[in-house]
Amino acid sequence: MDAEFNGGAITMTDEGLYDVGGNSIDFTPTGDPARMKDGTISGTSMTAGTQFGGIPFEIDLQK
Repeated sequence: MDAEFNGGAITMTDEGLYDVGGNSIDFTPTGDPARMKDGTISGTSMTAGTQFGGIPFEIDLQK
């Protein structure tokens, strides 16, 4: 994922598996550091918890 943090461009990656049930998505990260956490799906968008530099935040993705 390409993002902007404190005015600078960054790229975050994670590896792992995921399961989708209803409108929930459950991430099982295998990368180091593990970033993605559980999220929700609504229509063509996904919201999930993640972290960067130990700071938790939420990402919103739109298809």
